[in-house]
Amino acid sequence: MARIFIEGFESGGLDLWDNIGSGASLISAPAGMDGSYAGQVATSNAFLEKTLSAAAEYYAAFLSKITFSVAGSSSICQFKSASTILVDMKRNNTSGKIEAYRGSTLIATGTAVINLNQVYHLQVRANIHDTTGIVQVKVDGVLDLDFSGDTKPGTETTINAFQIGQTTPNPMTIQFDNVVLDGAAWPGKTNIQAIRPTGAGNSTQWTPSAGSNWDCVDEVPASDADNVVTNANDQADLYAAGNLVGTIDSVVCVQVQARAVKEGVATPQNLALGVRTGATDYFSSDKIIPTAAKSLFNLWVQNPNTSAAWTKTEVDGVEIGIKSRA
Repeated sequence: MARIFIEGFESGGLDLWDNIGSGASLISAPAGMDGSYAGQVATSNAFLEKTLSAAAEYYAAFLSKITFSVAGSSSICQFKSASTILVDMKRNNTSGKIEAYRGSTLIATGTAVINLNQVYHLQVRANIHDTTGIVQVKVDGVLDLDFSGDTKPGTETTINAFQIGQTTPNPMTIQFDNVVLDGAAWPGKTNIQAIRPTGAGNSTQWTPSAGSNWDCVDEVPASDADNVVTNANDQADLYAAGNLVGTIDSVVCVQVQARAVKEGVATPQNLALGVRTGATDYFSSDKIIPTAAKSLFNLWVQNPNTSAAWTKTEVDGVEIGIKSRA
């Protein structure tokens, strides 16, 4: 299993995404979805796009609720190469069925009817090849659309972006949550919980804007006026965090995210995201600090201390944090 990205919108923002259309917004999570927040795309310039490492195959999964549609077929999600649409998953707004397009060419139609105002869990697989490509869709865990053949509309052979929503005509309003991207396997139905700082951790080397360091980084949505700051390299700030709640069957991954910005002539140019588990600190590779505030993230599929899947006890005991890097 190779989780690439998860998004439950519980940060209270959309800035984990790399390209955001003007018709995309954050909403209160509707019934049938998780947590406090969900995403929504509405109107023709409504989309959220995530840049990916180039690969021939990706899987995506998310909760979806369509609340409004017009005539024709409307895009639910797309696998792209830069601005080129490779595989486009649409809803036929007359039949309610999912359609798969190679570029702009219809190649397959599912059998399940996607009704308005009903929450579905959709999983989509796209493999790009001119003869042995694959496009598959699962609706609530059941394989609904299964195509093998030519999935390469042009010369591009790899996917490097995933998009929910659309920029083209026939807009519809889609609410969605628990977005998961995977590079190797069906994600399954995954719940995403947010765990926020609750106290100081093992290291407090950044300067808070006021009060305690952890109390400056726990707001939802984030407050750029309430922050921690450093202008020296290799300074670590760690925070105790809350626990997972409810029945946890298994932990697939842990993702740490932090909203960051570089101001003036800063000494640190990069940020590492970290977890402290098993009394040891583990920091990610360096991530470039942006000049406009944006969330950075790192994902651990395995506990780096045990090289095995995370357990609930390990997640409950983890500290999360950041380190300034040159």
